[in-house]
Amino acid sequence: MHDNAFQFWWLIFPLLGFGFAFWSIWLNHQRQKAAIDLLRTYASQGKDPPPELVKVLQSGDDFSRPYPDWQNAVLFGALAVAFGVWAYLQPGTRESAGLIFAAVVMAALLVNSLVSAFLRHKHDAP
Repeated sequence: MHDNAFQFWWLIFPLLGFGFAFWSIWLNHQRQKAAIDLLRTYASQGKDPPPELVKVLQSGDDFSRPYPDWQNAVLFGALAVAFGVWAYLQPGTRESAGLIFAAVVMAALLVNSLVSAFLRHKHDAP
């Protein structure tokens, strides 16, 4: 019974990841909402908004990090390798299936981050 209770201990990592992602999205939403409210205030007074405010609205998410997709790619790549090596070091155990699953998920997130980084680079090029 004790062994079965901790069978899916590794699920804490994706759940924490989802929690942090949700928190980041919510904070970005709040920031955008505040900027739009401030923009409405300027519009109601007939004034032009400062360029910094317009830049915040145009930049979208992660404007405070210079290379968010590349940073995510490095993080997910390192996690994919770590989970893969950990699974390799425990062949034939029940935990290895969960570790392999975690490595595959991290590898998929790595590919997503790389594609996003390349597309953003291509889009931002003059």
